[in-house]
Amino acid sequence: MKIEYLRYFLTLANASSISQAADELFLSQQQLTRIISALEEELDVTLFLRSKKGITLTADGKELLPFAQNLLTDYNSMKNHFFMRKQECPIDAKPALCKIFLAPCLSLHANDIVSSFQKTAPNIQLIIYDKPNKLNESYFDKDALCFWAVDINEQDLILPGQIKLQKKLLGSCSSYLVYSKHMLPIDTAVINGEDVSTIALSHAYATYENNTTFRLISSNVYQILDSVVQNNTICTLPDFALAKAQSLYPDLTFTPVRDGTVPLNVLYPETHVLTEADEIVINFMKSYIQNLQFMAKQIL
Repeated sequence: MKIEYLRYFLTLANASSISQAADELFLSQQQLTRIISALEEELDVTLFLRSKKGITLTADGKELLPFAQNLLTDYNSMKNHFFMRKQECPIDAKPALCKIFLAPCLSLHANDIVSSFQKTAPNIQLIIYDKPNKLNESYFDKDALCFWAVDINEQDLILPGQIKLQKKLLGSCSSYLVYSKHMLPIDTAVINGEDVSTIALSHAYATYENNTTFRLISSNVYQILDSVVQNNTICTLPDFALAKAQSLYPDLTFTPVRDGTVPLNVLYPETHVLTEADEIVINFMKSYIQNLQFMAKQIL
């Protein structure tokens, strides 16, 4: 069995039709049908019931869902492990302590970040803090790094108490609208970067029927995603959060926001001189996020 077959199965399970899933996977309907049939034959089960109204999962199909999700998660974790091992993070770095803040969607990966970094640079103790609501709140200490995905103006770099921040560009990320597959299709032609107010590229909380502009708020990511499923709200996520969100919430649809790209920066107080440990952490986080973005492209 090819690991990709499980991804195709999950995509079809989350779609309303074979044609929709085939379009998402850039396959023909015939190719996708053959792949699913091969998977059914190998497992000796029937995974989908096909009718004029569309497709539905059988009992065996529903039973396969958690296995497929866990296998794909483990597969991606394995790739991430060996990807990170190749990065230039010296395993014999001098003993040190590094404190970082994570944007809310990066906090989804906090446990994995700590464990992966410990394997890469065991002599450096990494302490992760949750981030407050707004960028201009006084939560930096003199030695902390903050990884943030948002457009940052010069005035944003001055915190209360006249604390000035430096920023270092690590890359960029794209924004995706996230909504339940049970909702009516959203007209993506009018959803672009100008329609979405990207305060922190984290969440939107609005019913799309009554809003042409989505106002983003910052809150617990899991609570927001639960609300999307239960209350038919909409949120936005950056690309580096999609792989985990997709594995945890298979009933969600992810639609790219046109022109919804923002920079990814690391921020730190102007008075703080970057140490060797800081540079190692920054390089690690840059590679880690790039790998999350790569995994999202493979899954979605």
